[in-house]
Amino acid sequence: TLQTTVTVERGPLTREGAEGRQFLAASMAVRDPVDGTLVFEDVTEDAGIVFATSAAQVATVVNRSSVEAMGSGVCTVVAEWRNPDACDATGARRTSNAVPVTVALPVATGAEVIDGAGAVLGRVTVADGSDAAAVSGSAVVEQPFEVRVTYPSYVRDLTTDGRTQFVYNQTLFAVGACNQSAHRGRWCIGPRAGVEGTA
Repeated sequence: TLQTTVTVERGPLTREGAEGRQFLAASMAVRDPVDGTLVFEDVTEDAGIVFATSAAQVATVVNRSSVEAMGSGVCTVVAEWRNPDACDATGARRTSNAVPVTVALPVATGAEVIDGAGAVLGRVTVADGSDAAAVSGSAVVEQPFEVRVTYPSYVRDLTTDGRTQFVYNQTLFAVGACNQSAHRGRWCIGPRAGVEGTA
């Protein structure tokens, strides 16, 4: 007799992103047909275990065995064990009961664009590296920044979040991954060559 179960932490998920992820676990119950002994085995990391949610816009499975909040709502999580060598002739898959997951994300209370030092970004002057303004130090070649969103109990960097949209004058400057090694891995405001102006 095979029985597959999935367990998640009780209570709603209240934080999105990696910081709010909850681990999933699956176990297999095998009953000895001779003496009736029931043995449970953790199969969470088994290659045949696949976790899935019923609504990816509410919660999604990441890194095979964690669930991450995506938006407020309710969905379910199931674990499916795909092991044709271990299952009987009636099928090569066993699916757990669906476990409800509630996501209750807080509403953001504020947002700021901050500079590389953590201060609110104000006026920025950028120039090509060969421009006199950049050479003299009155302008920077690129300005690193971060979009910091505040929630009631935490702060998140949503610079590269798919919901973040940048509206700017694309003929004057560019917004994207930084080029200078000192800013590698961050996002920057940089100049467009051969143009000048204020936006």
